Amino acid sequence: MILYLIKSSLCLLVVWSVYKLFLEKEKMHQTNRWYLLIGLMISFLAPLIKWSFWVSPLENEVLITVISSLQSNVDLPSTNMEETVQEVNSLYFVIGFYLIVVFLLILQYIFNLCKIGYNIFTNDKEDFFHSTLVLIKQDTDPFSFLKYIFLNKRKHLHQQLNPVIYDHELVHVRHFHSIDILLVEFLRSIFWFNPLLHAYKKAIQLNHEFIADQIVLRKHQNVAAYQQLILEQTALKGSYLTSNLNYFITKKRLKMMRKKTPQSKVQLYLSIMLPFFLGLLMLFGQTSVAQQTSSDVKVNQQLIETYYKEAVFAFKNDAGQTYLRRFNSLSTQQKSSLPIPAATQTPLAIRTLVNYDASNNSWDIRTDEFAPPPPDAPLPPPPPPPPASTDNLVAPSPPAPPAPPLIIREKQAAQPPAPAKLASIPVPPAPPAPPANPNTPETSIAPPPPPPPPPMSIDEILALDAVFFMDNLQINKVEAKQLMEASKSDYKVEVRVVKPGKTNVHFKKKDKQKEKQKEKKKNKDQGMK
Repeated sequence: MILYLIKSSLCLLVVWSVYKLFLEKEKMHQTNRWYLLIGLMISFLAPLIKWSFWVSPLENEVLITVISSLQSNVDLPSTNMEETVQEVNSLYFVIGFYLIVVFLLILQYIFNLCKIGYNIFTNDKEDFFHSTLVLIKQDTDPFSFLKYIFLNKRKHLHQQLNPVIYDHELVHVRHFHSIDILLVEFLRSIFWFNPLLHAYKKAIQLNHEFIADQIVLRKHQNVAAYQQLILEQTALKGSYLTSNLNYFITKKRLKMMRKKTPQSKVQLYLSIMLPFFLGLLMLFGQTSVAQQTSSDVKVNQQLIETYYKEAVFAFKNDAGQTYLRRFNSLSTQQKSSLPIPAATQTPLAIRTLVNYDASNNSWDIRTDEFAPPPPDAPLPPPPPPPPASTDNLVAPSPPAPPAPPLIIREKQAAQPPAPAKLASIPVPPAPPAPPANPNTPETSIAPPPPPPPPPMSIDEILALDAVFFMDNLQINKVEAKQLMEASKSDYKVEVRVVKPGKTNVHFKKKDKQKEKQKEKKKNKDQGMK
């Protein structure tokens, strides 16, 4: 907290000093107004912004060496418990005193706002060029607040006020000068111990008067009469939250009416302001140095590659669907975000599931939810040959071809048997044909193969004693159900029988371009027919 107050005060001092030395004497009042407002916000926000930068390995090693040598030569003083308690009590006293003063100043701030509001609601009002005239009975000079212009009722009704006064206060209303004053007064209530805010408020209010003088003189063109009007006004009797005609009667204000600033000079100041504010943000912000050598980076990369090499990583897309990736297919950014294991940790087991949590960009290793798939089932012995025919009248019917694999939600041409890794076993041949009739010819036609079974529903597939795979990786039933629900558009499901009572379910990504070509060819053949 103390460091924040020091940084914000120093930043405010730099902004105010640059304004007083270079900008206040130039006739670029609208630019100066934005400079003061932006500088005020940067002064209180810059200490809260964090900047981080990297140090080269050589600089880093030198820095660590210097710090370690300094720490080894410093003798820390011994602390006494009683002294520590006294310091804590003093700190509580200071904080309590600060909060009491802040509370009283905020009460004063609210009281002045209520006082202005009371005058608005209890006095007569008139519309005046998108603003409102508040006619008060007290003998006070004209002043403005937000969209309200406060005038003495008697002088207004008897037309004793100069029309220039109306134009001057109307400029304050149209340019929302009261917002600037409310902001700086609120900050003064919070940081009441900082005297710079009082000087900063005077600079803002003087700039408001410069803007009003410049716009009024564009209309009336009589500088001498306007200056005489300012000098004839009496002291202000209104609130410190308002704008008025004669708040600052100084030589600076009278001289500024006849001063001229070339446009090239204004453009030069504008081009310098942006780098100036960026420099303040970096100078008074919080900086952190990343201390990591190139050798450390290489060691960490080797540890990550060794530890996660055999793992499988699970991600979820925006639609809530889960997809799996191997370590080699991860991006460099994903690999660098993995937690760095200790050098003594053994590598993860084959196909251990590592879940990615996108909400907090973290990884969760769960070895119990993703066991490796069971070994391939052995091939059953071939069926015995059919008994030899004694009469040799009819040739034995050839065995029926293997049944095509069952395709869910999509018909597909028969595919060759799966490789041995998937342990896909063809269906046993159909039973032999009944004995031939002796009156029939010497040869007969084999019966047609049985029709394929109807497609299975999602619930029927999930009820099977099955192992679910995607890209030869095992997944659980929840992920399998999500993929089956998306099978109409993205995936095709294939059920393969491994052995009686045991099946494999595979999810394969659809080749949509190939399907479109098949559909075009099918439509073309139908058109030719």
